Amino acid sequence: MKIRILLSTLFFSIGFLISSINAQYTLVDFMYVPEGGADTYVQMEKSYAKPAHQELIDQDKLSYWGLFRVAYPAGTGAEYHYVTVRQYTKEQLKYSTEFNAAFEKVHAEEILEAIFSTVTNTRDLVKTYQFVQWGGFGDPNLTEQPKILQVVYFNNEWPKWDDYQEMETKLFHPMHKKEIEMGYRAGWQGFQLTNPMGTNMPYTHVAVDLYKDWDQYMSDKDSEAILKAAHPNKTGDEIDAVFYKTANLVNLEEWHLIDFVMKEN
Repeated sequence: MKIRILLSTLFFSIGFLISSINAQYTLVDFMYVPEGGADTYVQMEKSYAKPAHQELIDQDKLSYWGLFRVAYPAGTGAEYHYVTVRQYTKEQLKYSTEFNAAFEKVHAEEILEAIFSTVTNTRDLVKTYQFVQWGGFGDPNLTEQPKILQVVYFNNEWPKWDDYQEMETKLFHPMHKKEIEMGYRAGWQGFQLTNPMGTNMPYTHVAVDLYKDWDQYMSDKDSEAILKAAHPNKTGDEIDAVFYKTANLVNLEEWHLIDFVMKEN
């Protein structure tokens, strides 16, 4: 399969209704849920965690919180099954550890020890990664949160980080924007892994394709027409060559939105 077809069909925002890029910092919590425990876990997030995140948003200490099911990979051998996403501005990031205080405030009339036990027993927190958002755009007519995300992980060599972002900006952003105009996608966002970092990390960048619903996600695209509209003087082989030289595609995941709260713009 040509890489241009793969990317135009599959490209990810951790974050969402195309919110302001001022929400630059994204913390992703990766959750493993035991077999048979999905309904209990999701209900816990909605009943207990969501109100605490709403409280942080009301205090202007958080911009966005979202709960997503990772459709693939799945099964007991998967590293994680759900992710929660928290987005902060630079000024808000210092409040990223204040969840417990907000939790205790919104559940002050309840038995907190029992609630915390429910929270910790429904899932295992596998890891938390921090990302900084470096780019993003979306459908200006979008009125609802995108329901499907295609999350694309890249492991790019250190000298090529700037080259990767330039490639995305000059080659793929025009095609993604044409897809938005044609109704094939809701938006795109780009992130760089900032914590943890190092040569042992499996990826350095994440690109997120946003789709408003399942029908849009599965829509048949004329990749050649999109390419011609965005780059009338370039061939697919030329774009493929630049991509292969610049980026190392590691993995693709499909995320489904379950619930969210966000700051009103």
